Amino acid sequence: MGIYAITIHRFLSVTSPVPAQILVVESWIWSKPAMSEVNQEFKRGYQLVICVGGPLRGGHGAGRPSAAELAKKRLVELGINERQILCLTQPDDGGLRTYNSAVAVRDWLRQERPEATSLNVFTLGVHARKSWVLFQKAFGPGYRVGIMAGTEKGYPVNTWWASRKGIHLVLRNTVGYLYALFGQRAESDTGA
Repeated sequence: MGIYAITIHRFLSVTSPVPAQILVVESWIWSKPAMSEVNQEFKRGYQLVICVGGPLRGGHGAGRPSAAELAKKRLVELGINERQILCLTQPDDGGLRTYNSAVAVRDWLRQERPEATSLNVFTLGVHARKSWVLFQKAFGPGYRVGIMAGTEKGYPVNTWWASRKGIHLVLRNTVGYLYALFGQRAESDTGA
């Protein structure tokens, strides 16, 4: 148990980017301080940011922006040109949000940018390894997917086990990663 406690946070919060001109932002992080890290990353030479996400918790009522729209607004405030940001708003399907977001990005890229062969996904902290697995499954072996874990500010990451929020997020994302790895099948596996 001690080795798990010491190593799991770093394992889940993986950062392993690939050379790419497309940066995908999991838009549920729109209100987090890590959005400034997205801005810094974009300035390293990307051509496009894709903000992908669904309705905010509590529903997506008329006139209420989605997480993707709020992420785009935040990135514009941070200095990214609005013409370089795409919003892909996903419906709330009750589950598989990360995988469905990956499929939405994949489908859009196949239609609009078929020449693209790589992208980096930006998410937050311990959610990174799960996102990486699910985006890789959605895109398949012919596409290079990198991952970046933004800095988590909501709890002490080096002693996550001493924080209720840290315990909740690490355990939830450990289970989520295992499900992504062993339970979530790619569309090509399911015939969809």
